[in-house]
Amino acid sequence: MRKILKLTLVFLVLIPFLFAAGQKGKGKIELPGKVKKAFKKALKKGEFKNPYKIQIIDQYNFKGLPGSVFVVLLFKGEIPQPKKGQNNYLYAKVIRSDGGYINVVKVIKGQAKEFYSFVLLLPAGEYRFLMGVGDKKGKKFSMIMTKLKVESPETPGEITHTRPMFIKDYVRGSREEVLREVIPDAFYSGMIKVFPYLKPSFTADQQPIVFMFLYGVGKDETGMARGTVKFTILKDGKEFVKFKETGLKGRGGIGIIDQPIIFKKEDKPLPAGKYELEIKIKDEILKKEINVKLPFEII
Repeated sequence: MRKILKLTLVFLVLIPFLFAAGQKGKGKIELPGKVKKAFKKALKKGEFKNPYKIQIIDQYNFKGLPGSVFVVLLFKGEIPQPKKGQNNYLYAKVIRSDGGYINVVKVIKGQAKEFYSFVLLLPAGEYRFLMGVGDKKGKKFSMIMTKLKVESPETPGEITHTRPMFIKDYVRGSREEVLREVIPDAFYSGMIKVFPYLKPSFTADQQPIVFMFLYGVGKDETGMARGTVKFTILKDGKEFVKFKETGLKGRGGIGIIDQPIIFKKEDKPLPAGKYELEIKIKDEILKKEINVKLPFEII
């Protein structure tokens, strides 16, 4: 079993630090002159150039402090390798409906094979979002403009969960990295650095980890969660493989699921086809249950 309680505590401890860092830069981080000009032109005339074919491909919302959401954006693009000793940079402007904004500047270290990610800390709401990639001065620059919708993953009085996903692994990351850098082929949730599968498609000999956070779970007098988690593979809506029940782990009202899944039935590899992983969670403190399903495919 992984040291999930330790990682959960690290996640909780880092959130205030990240939140403070994000607020400090509110409207004060300066963008290079050429980037400012490109953003201004895009906002005024809707004109922008995107030679690196940048596109946002996914978004994850995690728990922040009350009133904020820990937003992770995944994007891809044909970003060129910088010259030796130099880096590319991410530049962004997040604009609220009242005209207030946050500037974002992060360094891009390393070339991604599949995707890049970075973190924002924002209140729930809808924003205009300008994002670009370029060199340090913004001379070579590619940008997109889109709408960004941020929804809280929490509902008061309910057990809620982040979107379940299959991942390769996760490790404790670097505070400086999550705050200052764009991450190639991984993303951060607090201090947890996660290496996801972009598509839930596997060969039968693979063993991905199903990963998700639970919010609003019960806690005993020591702050610990208590309950059970049952994993079942469904085929055509019917039970196909049933796994041994595990305990619900978590602390401070936050639970975490990080279960490796073996694609076998009676020691035989699962045949090719489409399946669902059903996750039944029972909170023994709150006397509540939730049921989550995650589709996947064996190829």
